[in-house]
Amino acid sequence: MLRASGESHPLDVSFIDEEDQKEPWKRTTNIELEYLNQAPSSLTITLSDRIYIPKQTLAQPLLNRIIRLAAFQNPEFYKAQAMRFSVWDKPRVIGCAENFPFHIALPRGCLEPLIALLETCNMVVELQDERYEGRIVDLAFCGLLRADQAAIKATHMKLK
Repeated sequence: MLRASGESHPLDVSFIDEEDQKEPWKRTTNIELEYLNQAPSSLTITLSDRIYIPKQTLAQPLLNRIIRLAAFQNPEFYKAQAMRFSVWDKPRVIGCAENFPFHIALPRGCLEPLIALLETCNMVVELQDERYEGRIVDLAFCGLLRADQAAIKATHMKLK
């Protein structure tokens, strides 16, 4: 499937840029980044409920690529389109990035692709972990296991 789609995932919209829009049938897989000279040498990103990337030092084309890391094509749109149903209320692309005044927020699942993208720009990525670790709660199980659950527990105890 990847060979048929030009070595990229068919639902991947993360690296479509203006060059791709000029001749979309000639989509390249290794696009040279024009903004390498504008990129800072290092960047501190914050990992919390999401990944927060500061916007002030990054060029707009790079910010656009970062936002596209959290975007994917909506399969419901293409399903409805293939069946010739109306698609007026279905977005073609679903974006999960959020634009704050000073930061771009991505889902935490985008961390590895984000770091890979920033490293292609020769940036040193510093990760600031601000996740809440929680607190220890002293609890004890007071219920009874059903027969099938007890059998599974006994099997697991034997394996240990």
